[in-house]
Amino acid sequence: MKDASQIQAPSSSPLSLTSLPPAVRQALQDQYRQMLAGHLARLAALADQGWNDLGAARTEVHRLAGAAGLMQDAALGLAAKQLEQHLRATELARAGQAWAELADRLRATLEKGPLSAACPRFAQLPPL
Repeated sequence: MKDASQIQAPSSSPLSLTSLPPAVRQALQDQYRQMLAGHLARLAALADQGWNDLGAARTEVHRLAGAAGLMQDAALGLAAKQLEQHLRATELARAGQAWAELADRLRATLEKGPLSAACPRFAQLPPL
């Protein structure tokens, strides 16, 4: 499996983010941040419980991976997919390590300010 540092966003996107009006892009960024904060809180609670509810954990991390993919946040998506794989295989020790990496990426994304710092596609857009 590729390391998150080796993943690059696709060269083309089905949706041209540059075509979105600045207010729409800002709203999209705000929604993404809110969604990430919710995933972080829910996954942290599941991790604190020792992944006792594997079904809920897999569902939550799968949704996070999908959202990261939609936002072309490749590193976050890869980290989520790695956690999902460990949860599916009930490799709880590895899931704990993958969760630590994913949680760090989530926190970094939430703290970075503009999403262009975390999502390569947003870096290519004109400023809001």
